[in-house]
Amino acid sequence: MCVWNDRSVQWEDFELTVIRSTWTTRATARGISLGSRHRATIQPVSDHRVFDGQALSARPREPRHRIVPTSFCDVGAEPVFPDSRFVVKPTVGAGSIDAEKYGHGEHQRARAHVRRLHASGRDAMIQPYVSSIDESGERALVFIDGDFSHAMTKGAMLNTDADDRDALFRREQMSLATAEPDAVAFAEVVLDEGAFRGSSTRGSTL
Repeated sequence: MCVWNDRSVQWEDFELTVIRSTWTTRATARGISLGSRHRATIQPVSDHRVFDGQALSARPREPRHRIVPTSFCDVGAEPVFPDSRFVVKPTVGAGSIDAEKYGHGEHQRARAHVRRLHASGRDAMIQPYVSSIDESGERALVFIDGDFSHAMTKGAMLNTDADDRDALFRREQMSLATAEPDAVAFAEVVLDEGAFRGSSTRGSTL
């Protein structure tokens, strides 16, 4: 097993590469595309576009489907916050690390948060806080080789102090779930269009 960003690894010595995980993408968000650095020497199991898409995981700026309203605040730009409760987080992140929710009267704290992200070279995204997550969590649908496999419920993360959630995983927050048929149907539509259509990314785990 090799560390994916270890520059001493001679990737050309391997005939095939299985990319297991890229947890540190949250700390090295800029210039982390494995494909751009080793595209000529690595033959991965998954399409390079799968890795690139996971590494740079910002939501689409012009979505074709309804999503949580999202504004992007690139490094150097001034943030604009909604009047209701909202969330500030890096565009590349995991485990809700460096994400936080704010109330209407906390724009100053939120602006300081954005500045910290920008100071570390990371763009920010701002979304209204979806309070139903506190009760119902988020649904994750997993597709393998283009077919629906299983569903999970991810519990709320921002309803606890940062010190209680800034760990590698919160295993107690993940549980198997029964997927709603309309959710599976919607996911299949999304996977069949856009960047997924006609490419091997359709057969990846999503």
